[in-house]
Amino acid sequence: MNPLTKPVLHFLLTLVCLFLFVTIKNGAVASSDNKPEYADQLDAIVTMPADADYGEYLAGACLACHSPTGTDSIPRIHGAKKAYLAQALLEYKHKHRENSVMQGVAAALNDEDIAALVAYFSVN
Repeated sequence: MNPLTKPVLHFLLTLVCLFLFVTIKNGAVASSDNKPEYADQLDAIVTMPADADYGEYLAGACLACHSPTGTDSIPRIHGAKKAYLAQALLEYKHKHRENSVMQGVAAALNDEDIAALVAYFSVN
C-alpha cells in the first residue's frame, strides 16, 4: 500500500464527517420531527369523505399510463394505501418529487380531486 494512502483516506473521512455534521446542524437533513409544509393538507385529504365514483371518472387520465399491474418505469397505483397515494400526489404538486408529467397532472388537482382519486385507487 502506498504510504500516503492511509493519511489521504483519513483526511477524506474527516471531511465527510465534517460535512455531515454541518449539514445536520443546519437542518438540511430531514428528521422524523420535520413535517412537510403540506402535512396538514395530507391529513385532511386522507380523512375527508371522498367520492370514489368521481375518482373513477378522474382516473381515466391516470390509466393512460398506470396499468393495474404497473411497468418497469411506471408504478402500480391500484390497491395502494391511501396515505401513500395522497402523499405522492402532494409531493408532485409541491414539486418535491421529480417527474414533469406527474407535476403537471398534480398541479391541476385540488384536495377533493386527490381524495377522490385516493378513494378510487386504494380499493381498485
